[in-house]
Amino acid sequence: MKISKALISVFLASLFVATTALGDSFAGAREFLALTLSGVDASSSERCDLVVTEQGYTGPEQTPDQWYANVTTSYSHDGTTAEPFLLKIHPTRPGVLFGTGSNGQDQLAVFLDPQGLDLQNAKSFNLKWLHGDHIHTNRCVNMSAL
Repeated sequence: MKISKALISVFLASLFVATTALGDSFAGAREFLALTLSGVDASSSERCDLVVTEQGYTGPEQTPDQWYANVTTSYSHDGTTAEPFLLKIHPTRPGVLFGTGSNGQDQLAVFLDPQGLDLQNAKSFNLKWLHGDHIHTNRCVNMSAL
């Protein structure tokens, strides 16, 4: 039985929610999710996923510039996956969420329709990620929430 990385991510996110006390001294609001958005790869037509594990605001004002989301993708190659991403609103492109991986190389852009801060409105994403000594680029389109 083959278990997908997206399914494992959803399980881990659910486990994290069940074992985390949500009422702490955090200044902003956060929500732990197990939201998976699925689409098809623009080149191969294979299924691709964006898994949202957390979203919220970094401050009590809950302004758009304080919004964030932690996400992973289902893309992998030879057992290696892209880093998880911390998404923020792109500073000059409304309706685009952007994040850089912890390695400083991986990049993810999520395109929303309509514009706003609801990841359930994600329609596509572009991914650029470092695998060994080369870069993979992927585009997931026609996305919808599972």
